[in-house]
Amino acid sequence: MKTALTSLLAALVLTPGAPAGESGCPHGDPRNANKLVAPVVREDGRLAGYAFVTPRVCFARGFNSFDFREDEHFLMDAMVRAVHRHPFVLNEDGETTDRQAALAAFREAVEQVYNGQASGYDLSGDDLRLIRP
Repeated sequence: MKTALTSLLAALVLTPGAPAGESGCPHGDPRNANKLVAPVVREDGRLAGYAFVTPRVCFARGFNSFDFREDEHFLMDAMVRAVHRHPFVLNEDGETTDRQAALAAFREAVEQVYNGQASGYDLSGDDLRLIRP
């Protein structure tokens, strides 16, 4: 009994929660894919730098998380293609990006790979590396 309580306490303490301001998945923890390097372009289409993001996917109840890892390489291929077709756009302030087109392309990639079993999507991370002119 003591061992079970110790294990439960360790699991509660060591389980990461969602950062402040982020909504969690309604059916369990989000699945993080491998890091993705997304191009950032200026409004004129010229390369401005790269954003390092972590794609996160929430799945519907009953989805087997092992299936996520098994098909993750297909997801990464689809996301790399999508984010290069629809890159992040650098805002006029020169410090933030507009991710709407990239996020829409990411959603399409997730739907393509997981056939409607995903219930939420996110591209988390704010590591933006700009090319100096």
